[in-house]
Amino acid sequence: SEAMGAAGVVAKAEVTAAVSREPKAKYFLQKFIRTHSQVRHANGEPVPGAKNSTKAAASVYEQWRPQFSGRERRNA
Repeated sequence: SEAMGAAGVVAKAEVTAAVSREPKAKYFLQKFIRTHSQVRHANGEPVPGAKNSTKAAASVYEQWRPQFSGRERRNA
C-alpha cells in the first residue's frame, strides 16, 4: 500500500493465498491477473502483457524473486 501510495495510486493490500512453492505462487498470480484487469507493479506502472496471464505472472514473479529467497520470504 505504501509503495503504491508513493506512486500516486490508492491501494489496499490483502492476503488472498499462501504458498510454499514457485509453481503455486505463479498459479495464484495468474488467477489474480485474470480476474483483475488493472494490475500494476509497485511503482504504479501497468503490468505488461496483462492480457496474457502466464507472461504477466512470470513478469511479476521475477520482480519479487529476491524477496522470496530471504529470511522474511513469508512477508513477500
